[in-house]
Amino acid sequence: MYIIISTIEMITNAFSAVELVGKMGDPQFSRKARSADFVMHAWETLRAADGGSGDRILGTALDVFVLLVSRDQRDLVDLANRGNLVPTLFERLTAMTRKNDPLCILNCAESDIELKQRGFGRTDKSPVRLVCKLPGYAQN
Repeated sequence: MYIIISTIEMITNAFSAVELVGKMGDPQFSRKARSADFVMHAWETLRAADGGSGDRILGTALDVFVLLVSRDQRDLVDLANRGNLVPTLFERLTAMTRKNDPLCILNCAESDIELKQRGFGRTDKSPVRLVCKLPGYAQN
């Protein structure tokens, strides 16, 4: 339980959000999280960290979190019923294109110069690359 509480408290930056999402990919952590109603708390914390700011790293972490949570129908239904899931995802997905999707940009860019031209700073690359390595995330 301590791990779960301390994880919520550390969502202060993009790396923390990606680390939390990475933990959700671990079946043992995910099982403990489910029994402690942590999924809802994590969702609310990630949403609050992004706060509609348009931060590409926090937004991507939020998207992958939903991907990982959706593996268990009970958690997904709980998020949909209590967590404002549908409006949040609808808002994010209606604004998403291949030109502004951080995962697509990072995976398709041919050079650091191209990434810079598309608004990707050095500090943006590492957290998104970590997202690409998370269990449950598969590049298409």
